[in-house]
Amino acid sequence: MRLGGSDNPPLYRLREVDARNNVMSVRFEQNAAVGAVAIRDALHDSEPDLLVFPMPLQDWIDRVTQNLWNVASLIVVLGIVATVLASTGIYGAVSFAVNQRTRDLAIRVALGATRGHIIREVFISCGKPVVYGLIAGMWLAVPTAAGLRESVRGSPIRIDNSEPLLYCAAAVLLVGAATLAMLGPARRGASADPLDALRSE
Repeated sequence: MRLGGSDNPPLYRLREVDARNNVMSVRFEQNAAVGAVAIRDALHDSEPDLLVFPMPLQDWIDRVTQNLWNVASLIVVLGIVATVLASTGIYGAVSFAVNQRTRDLAIRVALGATRGHIIREVFISCGKPVVYGLIAGMWLAVPTAAGLRESVRGSPIRIDNSEPLLYCAAAVLLVGAATLAMLGPARRGASADPLDALRSE
């Protein structure tokens, strides 16, 4: 009844014969191609008007599952695009937030803050939203992956939603984008000329 693995043993049952389309499965101990031709000839002798199309089981499975693999490929492509967009969005948002504080950071340098203090403050202040976003994302990712796994149950597509390395890899990628976004502006802010900042104020 369903493609893919099953917890129950296989069961073959007779179906009501359809006048337009009926499938008969035959198992051969030797060459299936020769047996398929023999069965087609026998059916043709019995019913000359009957159209018979012999097909190996694997070809039928490949034809049925081709659309599933196309959907799986589309999901992979959309996942890659979403990852790139998420990384770019985090980089842009964090970089903009840090750049807005460049003047403030320069004033802090003028008041005696060291380069290390400036960089640490930027990472603490701008890292909190990133951490909150990761926690919310992970919290939503687990049930979403479980739901997606249930939707493709019985198909050849396998989704493992219990693999922690996948979640860790996504988190590391987004944290890396946020770190790069904070590092450049933080270093510029720590190296800014305090006199220029004071004059602008």
